[in-house]
Amino acid sequence: MAFSPDGKLLASAGDDWAVRLWDAETGGKVRTGTARHTFKKRHTCVVRGLAFSPDGKRLASGSADTTVKVWDVQTGMDTFTLKGHRDAVTAVAFTPDGKRLASAGETV
Repeated sequence: MAFSPDGKLLASAGDDWAVRLWDAETGGKVRTGTARHTFKKRHTCVVRGLAFSPDGKRLASGSADTTVKVWDVQTGMDTFTLKGHRDAVTAVAFTPDGKRLASAGETV
């Protein structure tokens, strides 16, 4: 899970491969990978790590499918997918200026 920098959104993900956004105040769903207003092009395996960019406009997700996706929070579209890990991605983090993204994973 991860809170947006302004604390208004909570991102969650898990074993069903879906990334969900929740209204942190009401608990209502804002966007989900399985509903009508979806994050497009879901991961193909368990999502293990989430991080908002410092401006709250992007959300990164790391998955056991060995990829990192960066999503546009407003539209739910993935802006790009990073490939290169040889095993599950377990953590993602933006730098404080939001210009770089780090990822960590399991080793084979």
